[in-house]
Amino acid sequence: MKSESAGGVVFDGAGRVALVRQRDRRDRLRWTLPKGRLDPGESAEEAALREVHEETGRLTKVVGVLGVYDTRRRRTHYFRMLALRDDGVFDDETEEVRFVKPERALRLLRSRRDRTVLGWATARWQQVSVRAQLLRA
Repeated sequence: MKSESAGGVVFDGAGRVALVRQRDRRDRLRWTLPKGRLDPGESAEEAALREVHEETGRLTKVVGVLGVYDTRRRRTHYFRMLALRDDGVFDDETEEVRFVKPERALRLLRSRRDRTVLGWATARWQQVSVRAQLLRA
Protein backbone atom coordinates (compact mmCIF):
# COMPACT_ATOMS: atom_id res chain seq x y z
CA MET A 1 0.00 0.00 0.00
CA LYS A 2 1.26 3.47 -0.92
CA SER A 3 1.91 6.06 1.75
CA GLU A 4 -0.07 9.30 1.39
CA SER A 5 1.53 12.72 1.68
CA ALA A 6 0.45 16.28 1.00
CA GLY A 7 2.16 19.60 0.50
CA GLY A 8 1.99 22.90 -1.22
CA VAL A 9 3.56 25.37 -3.53
CA VAL A 10 3.30 28.51 -1.42
CA PHE A 11 3.31 31.90 -3.13
CA ASP A 12 3.77 35.22 -1.39
CA GLY A 13 2.18 38.48 -2.57
CA ALA A 14 5.11 39.15 -4.92
CA GLY A 15 4.68 35.81 -6.72
CA ARG A 16 7.72 34.23 -5.09
CA VAL A 17 7.71 30.56 -4.03
CA ALA A 18 8.57 29.14 -0.59
CA LEU A 19 11.34 26.56 -0.47
CA VAL A 20 12.57 24.72 2.61
CA ARG A 21 16.12 23.53 3.12
CA GLN A 22 16.14 20.09 4.69
CA ARG A 23 18.35 17.03 4.90
CA ASP A 24 17.69 14.14 2.54
CA ARG A 25 17.96 10.43 3.38
CA ARG A 26 21.74 10.62 2.91
CA ASP A 27 21.96 13.59 5.33
CA ARG A 28 22.73 16.08 2.53
CA LEU A 29 21.12 19.52 2.60
CA ARG A 30 18.77 20.18 -0.30
CA TRP A 31 16.00 22.61 -1.23
CA THR A 32 12.52 21.12 -1.53
CA LEU A 33 8.84 21.99 -1.39
CA PRO A 34 7.12 21.68 2.01
CA LYS A 35 5.22 18.41 2.38
CA GLY A 36 4.65 15.47 4.71
CA ARG A 37 2.59 12.43 5.58
CA LEU A 38 -1.11 12.48 6.32
CA ASP A 39 -2.09 11.80 9.91
CA PRO A 40 -4.87 9.23 10.50
CA GLY A 41 -8.29 10.73 9.70
CA GLU A 42 -6.76 13.83 8.10
CA SER A 43 -7.72 14.99 4.59
CA ALA A 44 -5.01 15.80 2.05
CA GLU A 45 -5.84 19.51 2.27
CA GLU A 46 -5.69 19.50 6.09
CA ALA A 47 -2.34 17.69 5.98
CA ALA A 48 -0.94 20.11 3.41
CA LEU A 49 -1.91 23.14 5.53
CA ARG A 50 -0.45 21.54 8.67
CA GLU A 51 2.79 20.38 7.04
CA VAL A 52 3.39 23.71 5.30
CA HIS A 53 2.88 25.54 8.59
CA GLU A 54 5.18 23.15 10.48
CA GLU A 55 7.96 23.29 7.87
CA THR A 56 7.79 27.00 6.92
CA GLY A 57 6.26 28.73 9.94
CA ARG A 58 3.75 30.34 7.56
CA LEU A 59 0.00 30.35 7.97
CA THR A 60 -1.39 29.77 4.48
CA LYS A 61 -4.63 29.26 2.64
CA VAL A 62 -5.32 26.87 -0.21
CA VAL A 63 -6.20 28.67 -3.42
CA GLY A 64 -6.25 25.68 -5.75
CA VAL A 65 -5.55 22.01 -6.29
CA LEU A 66 -2.44 21.27 -8.33
CA GLY A 67 -2.71 17.50 -8.60
CA VAL A 68 -1.27 14.25 -7.34
CA TYR A 69 2.29 13.12 -7.93
CA ASP A 70 2.37 9.31 -7.92
CA THR A 71 5.35 7.00 -7.53
CA ARG A 72 5.54 3.29 -6.78
CA ARG A 73 5.68 3.87 -3.03
CA ARG A 74 4.09 7.27 -2.43
CA ARG A 75 1.15 9.38 -3.52
CA THR A 76 1.59 13.10 -2.78
CA HIS A 77 -1.27 15.59 -3.10
CA TYR A 78 -0.22 19.14 -3.93
CA PHE A 79 -2.06 22.41 -3.49
CA ARG A 80 -1.43 25.96 -4.64
CA MET A 81 -1.25 28.13 -1.51
CA LEU A 82 -0.97 31.76 -0.55
CA ALA A 83 1.16 32.82 2.43
CA LEU A 84 -0.89 34.88 4.89
CA ARG A 85 1.29 35.31 7.98
CA ASP A 86 4.75 34.38 9.20
CA ASP A 87 4.70 32.89 12.70
CA GLY A 88 8.51 32.96 12.67
CA VAL A 89 8.99 29.40 13.93
CA PHE A 90 9.44 26.22 11.90
CA ASP A 91 10.19 22.64 12.90
CA ASP A 92 13.64 21.16 13.43
CA GLU A 93 13.37 19.25 10.14
CA THR A 94 13.82 22.59 8.32
CA GLU A 95 17.16 24.40 8.36
CA GLU A 96 16.02 27.45 6.35
CA VAL A 97 12.97 28.88 4.57
CA ARG A 98 13.38 31.11 1.56
CA PHE A 99 10.97 32.80 -0.85
CA VAL A 100 12.45 32.99 -4.35
CA LYS A 101 11.27 33.77 -7.85
CA PRO A 102 9.94 30.65 -9.62
CA GLU A 103 12.86 30.70 -12.10
CA ARG A 104 15.34 30.61 -9.21
CA ALA A 105 13.33 27.88 -7.46
CA LEU A 106 13.58 25.74 -10.58
CA ARG A 107 17.39 26.01 -10.40
CA LEU A 108 17.52 25.24 -6.66
CA LEU A 109 15.18 22.22 -6.70
CA ARG A 110 16.87 18.94 -7.59
CA SER A 111 14.12 16.31 -7.49
CA ARG A 112 12.05 15.56 -10.56
CA ARG A 113 8.95 15.57 -8.38
CA ASP A 114 9.56 19.08 -7.03
CA ARG A 115 10.43 20.49 -10.45
CA THR A 116 7.32 18.94 -12.01
CA VAL A 117 5.01 20.23 -9.28
CA LEU A 118 6.56 23.69 -9.46
CA GLY A 119 5.82 23.63 -13.20
CA TRP A 120 2.16 22.84 -12.47
CA ALA A 121 1.96 25.69 -9.97
CA THR A 122 3.68 28.38 -12.03
CA ALA A 123 1.62 27.60 -15.14
CA ARG A 124 -1.58 28.01 -13.14
CA TRP A 125 -0.25 31.08 -11.28
CA GLN A 126 0.50 32.78 -14.61
CA GLN A 127 -3.02 31.97 -15.86
CA VAL A 128 -4.51 33.57 -12.74
CA SER A 129 -2.28 36.65 -13.13
CA VAL A 130 -3.25 37.08 -16.78
CA ARG A 131 -6.96 36.77 -15.90
CA ALA A 132 -6.57 39.36 -13.13
CA GLN A 133 -4.85 41.77 -15.52
CA LEU A 134 -7.62 41.30 -18.11
CA LEU A 135 -10.30 41.98 -15.52
CA ARG A 136 -8.55 45.22 -14.50
CA ALA A 137 -8.32 46.44 -18.13
